[in-house]
Amino acid sequence: MILFKEINKNFNKILFINDRKYLFSEIIEEINKKSKFLKKFKNQSAILENSNKKEFLINFYACNKNNIKTFITDKISLKKAKSLELKFNLLIKKKVYRISFKKNFSNKKISLILNTSGSTNSAKFVYLSERNISYITNQMNLAMKIKKDNHELLFAPLDHAFGLGRMHSVLKSASNLTLVDQINLSELFRLYKKNFCNSLSMPAKILEKIMIHNKKLFLKNFSNCKYIQISSGLFPVNLRKKLLQKKINMFINYGTTEVMRTTFLDVKKYPNKINTEGKPFKNILIKTYNPKSNKGELLVKGPNVAIGYSNKKAWMNKFKDGWYHTGDVVKIDKKKFITYIGRTDDSINLNDINYSISYVEKYLLKTLKVNNLKIIFSNKKKQLFLFLGEKIEVKKIYKELKKDGLNFNFNNIFFKIKFNFHKNGKLKINHFKKIIEKRIINEKQKKIQK
Repeated sequence: MILFKEINKNFNKILFINDRKYLFSEIIEEINKKSKFLKKFKNQSAILENSNKKEFLINFYACNKNNIKTFITDKISLKKAKSLELKFNLLIKKKVYRISFKKNFSNKKISLILNTSGSTNSAKFVYLSERNISYITNQMNLAMKIKKDNHELLFAPLDHAFGLGRMHSVLKSASNLTLVDQINLSELFRLYKKNFCNSLSMPAKILEKIMIHNKKLFLKNFSNCKYIQISSGLFPVNLRKKLLQKKINMFINYGTTEVMRTTFLDVKKYPNKINTEGKPFKNILIKTYNPKSNKGELLVKGPNVAIGYSNKKAWMNKFKDGWYHTGDVVKIDKKKFITYIGRTDDSINLNDINYSISYVEKYLLKTLKVNNLKIIFSNKKKQLFLFLGEKIEVKKIYKELKKDGLNFNFNNIFFKIKFNFHKNGKLKINHFKKIIEKRIINEKQKKIQK
């Protein structure tokens, strides 16, 4: 109910969904209409598909108005729902269908379930409360100081924390919003101009790709942009500086699905902190796992932290003594600004020497001048694998490694591999792991045949 109440205020705002214009008062009417229909399912649970943006928006807030817990996904998957061992009473798309599973939500605080992208590991189902969303979106609006003449174009999937959070942030403010589907860049430029937008929100990884391959075109078309709100994703410092040079401000966050938006950086206000991910919002506590050092795994506590995972054991491994262990290694300065360093699983030990996988990846990307590259280290096999989107001479790879003193060998190098990305621009890691598993199985079969 809380989230619906927060948007049920500013009737004069304008909402664009692709090329279609709506008065927000029209949308509220449709939410109320759908809410009456869903009233008989009050306090129950539902699977909500992120498909049509208008239908999604209406269904999401109509569910919230009736305290219907929603499991949001991009594609309806009964396997996902079953893995949660929950009871879903309705499936909301364009119609409503009755389905049933083993048991219902035991925690009344749960309002929403989102699945993580699974970019670093397998995807997890995260339990979130209204408080999580309401608190962070309120803090975002206070920090960004959005005015009534603002019109934000949101280019992000709504079944992920960033996209959903940005949608709610703008709708609860007095500004206008344009929602767009996953479309090509030229269409993005067209809608930005046509709808008279003056600000932009998108995942950092997508913006990075655009800036690398279409920088001039992007800067030209978004020259009037007041700010770009970027999701967590480590937007490169050189690109941050380029945007600031063009007088385009950036609002940068650190966050995950489990801790929502944790930190905030107004780049224009703190240009000397442009290499950081900002400092935490009010009432959010951060520290490193090693209290004697300002460098280490980031731990987070506060109203932004999720209720848990569908897998209780997995959550207990991450949430200890009231602190969520992010798995990200950071440096925290005296004013609480954090600088991202890497992952706890980023460091590998080969021949008694520690190497940073992310450092090696960045180094090879630069020296080999390739678009796509990924290194996977198998802890079980103690093996190192290199994946490339194109063909490169093996001799050249090792030559560049030795130049930087990186004296190790890959167990296998895979060329011309298709790189698959999530809608938020993050790389799908499991795709590479499957390739490795297939290679290991094939090698075993060859040995048996011999």
